Amino acid sequence: MFGDRLKLLRSEKDLKQEELAKIFNVHKTTVSNWEKSKRFPDEDTLNKIADYFEVTLDYLLDRTNEKSFTVIKHGDFEFEINKKNQDEEKNNQIKLKLREMLDLFSDEK
Repeated sequence: MFGDRLKLLRSEKDLKQEELAKIFNVHKTTVSNWEKSKRFPDEDTLNKIADYFEVTLDYLLDRTNEKSFTVIKHGDFEFEINKKNQDEEKNNQIKLKLREMLDLFSDEK
C-alpha cells in the first residue's frame, strides 16, 4: 500500500516524519496519516513525492516492485525500460537496438 511504501522510502533516506513534512510543506500529522493509510495526498503532491524519491508512481502506489525505469526518447517516441536484473551494458544494448528500430521507422516516412 501507498503508506507502507512511503514509510519505507522515508526510512531509506533516514528522514523523520517531521523532516518529510517540511519538504512537502505539510504538517507532521499529515505524513503520519499518509503512512497509516488514513489519508491520501492529492495528485500534485503524489507526483512530487515520486519525484523526490526518484521512483515511479506505480512503485509508490504498490503496483510494482520496480522503483525506476530507463527512459529512451527518440523524436516523437518515448520508451520506458524496466531495469530489473539488467546491468548497464544490457541497458545500453537495448537502447541501441531501439534507436536502430526507430531510425528505420523514421526513414519510412
